[in-house]
Amino acid sequence: NYYKATTVFFAASEDLAKPENLFSERGSNIPTQYYGNGDDLDRLFTVAESNEVKDYLIDSFNLFEHYKVNPEAPKAKYRIRKKVDKYYDILKTDKDAVQLSFEDKDPEFASKIANAAREKIQEIALKAIG
Repeated sequence: NYYKATTVFFAASEDLAKPENLFSERGSNIPTQYYGNGDDLDRLFTVAESNEVKDYLIDSFNLFEHYKVNPEAPKAKYRIRKKVDKYYDILKTDKDAVQLSFEDKDPEFASKIANAAREKIQEIALKAIG
């Protein structure tokens, strides 16, 4: 049996990274967008599908060992990324949210990976707009 852990989150607007929109007097007259638009959503999907996120999960959760892939074998990195791709899924919901899922035989492990992926995506996305 495989268990699927899912986390759903929204893209934040770049306006939230602009201190002048939040703290300046001039900023109080500028309407602040809290939720991201299509560009912000595309940025999140690009980050979510990146090798940076996959490699973070591979290293953080020792997925070579978990999936019994020899890290010294030829094309080991390619093989482990393909394995992660098999269980890692990113979708856009009908409400323009990001739905990230991870499947594993251990429901707690799947949940930890899904949450860690979401946090890493957030971290990378914030660096990109900061």
